[in-house]
Amino acid sequence: MIYSDERRDQLEQLERRARAELGMPPDSSDPACPRQHVSPVVSRFQFADERRQRRQRGWTRLLVIIGLLALLVILIIQALLLIL
Repeated sequence: MIYSDERRDQLEQLERRARAELGMPPDSSDPACPRQHVSPVVSRFQFADERRQRRQRGWTRLLVIIGLLALLVILIIQALLLIL
């Protein structure tokens, strides 16, 4: 080869040795391979689900904060009524 990427070759050798040590097949067509292609539809639904969960956590936090503030206001009002 005229052009070769030594870093890529070293990485491939390292990957082959690691696969051999772990007892995995040497080819990258293995479904357990981390480089497996993910269809855009699946990744889009996964992204939408994660976004929905983050939004829900945000609303839950907001409701907890509002509840704590309301409780604090009630306690302050009760303390003021006891003083008077």
